[in-house]
Amino acid sequence: MSDEDNVRRLREALRRLLPPETSDVSELACSFCGKKRSQVADLIAGATVFICNECVGLCVEVLEEKGVPYRKGTV
Repeated sequence: MSDEDNVRRLREALRRLLPPETSDVSELACSFCGKKRSQVADLIAGATVFICNECVGLCVEVLEEKGVPYRKGTV
């Protein structure tokens, strides 16, 4: 899948997730730490929430410290 396809899919997903009055994606924020999209390197959309790259990194650290197995690319 091309980058253009990924961008199109992300825009479509955001349109479904955002309330109608939200027209600016820069207003989006991480559901965990509250940082806005402009304050982080990446913001990942879930079904009804968003998580930033920094919170994902913290989650990985917690899993590693606890010895909980995880695999890249699995959901």
